[in-house]
Amino acid sequence: MRIQAAASPAHRSTAFDLEVRTQLSRRTFQYPDDIAEAVRLISPCKLWNDVALKLGATTATLTVATESLKKRLSLIVDRRNKIVH
Repeated sequence: MRIQAAASPAHRSTAFDLEVRTQLSRRTFQYPDDIAEAVRLISPCKLWNDVALKLGATTATLTVATESLKKRLSLIVDRRNKIVH
């Protein structure tokens, strides 16, 4: 609402920047769903499907490849967190 109510493009830009910073300031974006949610703020793409396709998945293997990517990333994050904490 603050963005729409802004009086000028400069004020809209400032309001947008403030809103993005407020929304994202305490998020870690480590896990696949969190990363995809963040990307959805700026793009309508289905992140992990697009990544899987770029890595060579076909439409027939897309679902399996997407889940595999997300699982591998989650395992990496879990291992990293165990080491750090």
